[in-house]
Amino acid sequence: MNGWLLELGSRGPWKQLKLVAIANGGCEAACGARPLKVRNHTGVNGRCVSPLVGGAWFSDATISFSVPYLKSKRECPSVSEARRRLFAFLVLAYLFALTIDLAAFVTLERGGAGSSDPRTALVTMVWGFARMWSVTAAALLSAVIGRESLLGCLKRWLRVSKRSLLCYLSAPLLIYLALGVYALIAAPFGLFDFDAYVELIASQLRAAGLAEELAPLVAFQQLLLGYFAAISVNAAFALGEELGWRGFMFDLLERRLTARGVVAIGVAWGLWHASATMLLGHNYGSNRLLGGFILFPVFTTLLSIPHMLLVEAADSVLPAASLHGAVNALWGLTVVATGLPLEARELYTGLGLAGFAAWAILDALIIRLRLKRARGDGRA
Repeated sequence: MNGWLLELGSRGPWKQLKLVAIANGGCEAACGARPLKVRNHTGVNGRCVSPLVGGAWFSDATISFSVPYLKSKRECPSVSEARRRLFAFLVLAYLFALTIDLAAFVTLERGGAGSSDPRTALVTMVWGFARMWSVTAAALLSAVIGRESLLGCLKRWLRVSKRSLLCYLSAPLLIYLALGVYALIAAPFGLFDFDAYVELIASQLRAAGLAEELAPLVAFQQLLLGYFAAISVNAAFALGEELGWRGFMFDLLERRLTARGVVAIGVAWGLWHASATMLLGHNYGSNRLLGGFILFPVFTTLLSIPHMLLVEAADSVLPAASLHGAVNALWGLTVVATGLPLEARELYTGLGLAGFAAWAILDALIIRLRLKRARGDGRA
């Protein structure tokens, strides 16, 4: 099959292309160094999507559609190859996580240290770092299995530009907006009480022999410092996960926001935490089964929309890392700023129903703004 491929414009990692198809009943779109056949669609102005999703056949015509333009010149995998890479990645990521969780569980059980013991804090920090970066290890091993260049993968995922840096620095601000939406939803039902958070800090100050009158100041100071934690140490931890979920896996799902991609990455991301929840009570100490297999996958699916949009907009995983870091730094406020018992907190506050409602509203707003912008670009 022969044809001419002409570039018309660009938007992020996606290029608008025009293809003149010459052969009978079909066309090919160039993807990296290897042509990608597109099938199961008729008409013009369709779209060429990733091997995992499908594509389109066209009759002889001049047509316009979108294809992923990969600057690294890597080859697009076939459907079966893409599925094998995805399967290998998920198996490795889950096995690595389970191994690290078991090691932490055994270490903490044998040590017999309480939650306030410095040894517990050290084990928890090492466990968190190793667990997060095990996702990157799984992604890179899967790339090796798929005969991809590791350097090419990292360059593609960690692309630095003015846009990516701006998104990186501004992404954590979204969590402050989400906290505001959450407070408006949760406070009328008694699920959010900032005074309870202040009282918690006051009790900690009393235990340390410090003036409890400083509690309100410390509370607001921690909210402010959460931003700087998000773009520094928390982002360094979270990047380990993001290179896998929003780097390797997002690439296989065409690096574009789709409902299928959101659900696939969100559920995989959430269930990856299940072994930590079951063994260590991570996030859901009182509702381990429900939290690990239902509640947290719902939460991470809702979180995946802004994460994926940031990667799509910046053509880099870096903004997703700072957003993830902000979630880890600040969203815990929704769980502690309440007078509810622990079991009820897990079900109804930030990691439960009220949190789902807040992120659903924010996601709907983000998507509406994106669609409005897309319509504006189309008219232009």
